[in-house]
Amino acid sequence: KNNQLTVTVPQEFLDKAVYPVIVDPTFGYTSVGGSSTGNLVESTMRANRPYTPAASGNVTSVSVYAEETNAAGATFHIRGIVYTDAGSRVTYGNEYAPSGTLAWRTLAVTPAAITSGTNYKLGVWFGPQRIRIKFDSTVGYGLERDTETYHATNAPSATWSTYSTTADRRYSIYATYSTSPSEPT
Repeated sequence: KNNQLTVTVPQEFLDKAVYPVIVDPTFGYTSVGGSSTGNLVESTMRANRPYTPAASGNVTSVSVYAEETNAAGATFHIRGIVYTDAGSRVTYGNEYAPSGTLAWRTLAVTPAAITSGTNYKLGVWFGPQRIRIKFDSTVGYGLERDTETYHATNAPSATWSTYSTTADRRYSIYATYSTSPSEPT
């Protein structure tokens, strides 16, 4: 508002937080869903409903509330991805090898410019094993999947093509971005 972005952090959150706390702005769904998917098999997935950042800046990470669901010792990798609503890849990140129970997984991406008022779809590319992601049942939201095989040295597709969809699920996935302060007037 008036050329100023304000992020307010609730005191209750700060009282329970594990420090350091990052308070950069986000867009997407930051709540932990009450349900979780079955074991999603290797592919690329993204939220089918776009999210719009409140201000322009550079996206720096994608966070997803997930866990790998394989037998001990299985190889598993995940990367964050951001696409435009029209299906062009904006950015993606390096591999992350999660393990353990369901938790927020913050996946750094190569910083890329995003624009206020533009719609983006947030996703992850994972494999070669399985993943479980938290969601809330919400009409109008869902999941789009592509059958792209995961490979450590390749980039995810530059354009999106949907293989299958799952309806009425709002997935726990959001992007964090930084804004550039404007010059004082």
